[in-house]
Amino acid sequence: VSICGSGVVTQGIGPYGTFLDIVGNPVPHWTRDGVPIPYLPNVVTSELAARVRAGEPVRLQSVFTPGLRHPDLPAATIPIERSNAAVLLVSSADDAGYGAEFHQIAADRLRDHRRPVRHVVHPGAGHGIIAPPYAPTTVRTSPGPGVTFDHGGTPAADAAARAAAWRDTIDFLATHCGSGAL
Repeated sequence: VSICGSGVVTQGIGPYGTFLDIVGNPVPHWTRDGVPIPYLPNVVTSELAARVRAGEPVRLQSVFTPGLRHPDLPAATIPIERSNAAVLLVSSADDAGYGAEFHQIAADRLRDHRRPVRHVVHPGAGHGIIAPPYAPTTVRTSPGPGVTFDHGGTPAADAAARAAAWRDTIDFLATHCGSGAL
């Protein structure tokens, strides 16, 4: 089960500096035997830099999405099809982090290899659907390093999506893991 996740490896988060320093400093998210795993780099657009300078809330999606056009996309794509497990992907249509298109990459790979997958996209919901169900959904932003992050969505859509994602997760696990596992 992945909620608001990704089918690709994205750039890691550098340790210090301003938001623009952190997202503009290419570091790997993961290594294997000390060698960086291929990843999509963040892209700092002039529009993003202007929003940061103006003190406006920023969507991390603006850093991630341009990477989907990067030539390293095939190498950075997670080989999820190697798993024999059924997979539930839960996305939100207004996710200001990874968008639904990041999960769709995983869903397409699974379908291409005839693996069991369900990809649910909740209209109007934002990145806030990742929190536990039935918690308040009125917080639309959070503090970052010198910036405010906008998570997208609306309180009503996030609340409905959280509750549905919770029910879908319980049903999915009961179906694929057996009711005794819950």
